[in-house]
Amino acid sequence: MKNSKSEFIEVELRVPENLSDKICEKYDLKLSSISQCKDTYIHFSPETGNLHRFRHMSNNGSDFFCESEKTACNGYFIETKRRITSEEYKRALYSPNIQIVGVVEGTRIKVPYNGLVFCLDDIKHLGEFTEFEIKVQKESEIIDAETKLKKIAEELGISEDELLKKTYPALLIEKGKWKIN
Repeated sequence: MKNSKSEFIEVELRVPENLSDKICEKYDLKLSSISQCKDTYIHFSPETGNLHRFRHMSNNGSDFFCESEKTACNGYFIETKRRITSEEYKRALYSPNIQIVGVVEGTRIKVPYNGLVFCLDDIKHLGEFTEFEIKVQKESEIIDAETKLKKIAEELGISEDELLKKTYPALLIEKGKWKIN
């Protein structure tokens, strides 16, 4: 998969709490191992949420690197992701042509369930979140994906008012913990 690109629409909602116990109990799931995650942003627009980032995830000695761009689409994002090597990652971030606008660090546990993924995140300066995420190929699939996510949230006792569509950089900016250069 190295250097291959994939494009999809990421329909995601977040709730600012860790729901691992509820998720495991309700759906009889087991947690996977925890990954360290570092997202380095070279572009982020607070107005639109559009972003360009490099991600490094590390889990039990295995490293995963990718470059991704997200552009706004009906309240969600079209994400183009490309897996890269560690050398490409280092070369990009240390290039004199790249200006880093911010970094988001934390841990993540991914729990797949019935066509969606629960991401249990602990983000530096923000705290714990549970992200509900479905990837779809066409804009016409967004409504169904959002309905499914809201149904899952309801099953877990989460009201629609508690759900967030904001990205972590936007939340960090709101808290005054991240400034765009």
